[in-house]
Amino acid sequence: MNAAGLKKIVVIGAGKLAHHLAAVLIKKGHEIIQVVGRSEKATKEMGMKFFTSHTVNIKELNLNADIYIICVNDESIAPVAASLKLKNKLVLHTSGSIDIEVLKKTSAKYGVLYPLQTFTAGTKIKWSKTPLLIEANNAQARTALNQFASSLSKEVSVLDSNQRLKLHLAAVFACNFSNHLYTLSQQYLEAEGINLFHLLQPLIQQTAKKIKTINPSAAQTGPAVRKDKIIIEKHLKLLNKYKTHKEIYHLFSKSIQQLSIAEKGKQ
Repeated sequence: MNAAGLKKIVVIGAGKLAHHLAAVLIKKGHEIIQVVGRSEKATKEMGMKFFTSHTVNIKELNLNADIYIICVNDESIAPVAASLKLKNKLVLHTSGSIDIEVLKKTSAKYGVLYPLQTFTAGTKIKWSKTPLLIEANNAQARTALNQFASSLSKEVSVLDSNQRLKLHLAAVFACNFSNHLYTLSQQYLEAEGINLFHLLQPLIQQTAKKIKTINPSAAQTGPAVRKDKIIIEKHLKLLNKYKTHKEIYHLFSKSIQQLSIAEKGKQ
């Protein structure tokens, strides 16, 4: 580590998050001294892309880094952690749903650096606005991690593992489930011979824009919140041959109406 707080880093993993994270680390002046991966092809490609050494053999791990960042899928974090013995180096994982204690035998200093963002190959991320949720096992690690996270983003929050898991769950509703609804919308239109999903994009964008200034429940529109039974029945009839779509439509309409009633009860 130099006087400016820049770090030497080993990235363990060669997937989408690893690529995005490596790019911002270099942009911010940190040095990636090694990439460790499982796939020979992916690891080599990432090493060449970021002009650093690479290996698929954890026994060849470079021990001269300041920080070791585990960027692998949730199921692989525990076995990777079990292979690390790094004494006093800062070891981090990047998962929203895995407890910090999975790293307790890796080092005297360990923690979590969870970017609350969705990562897709070829899509740029505004890291300065990406929330980074951090947790560390002791004060020394927390200070080092906070300094490091703050070099990447202006939005850094300390959450424990239980809080982070709950936020991860909320993110699944807000991101993964909403994207699945986009998929169902597109599939329905295509099945009906109406290949015009792009016409929904301004509506989707405006809906997302509204909740920057008002509560999502206050932004709710549509036949369910209006209790428009005639339109709802027409929609359900159109979905008779689409069982999953119909079940979801019915469930969401019921949930919207119940929440609307509850919200009015608070007024």
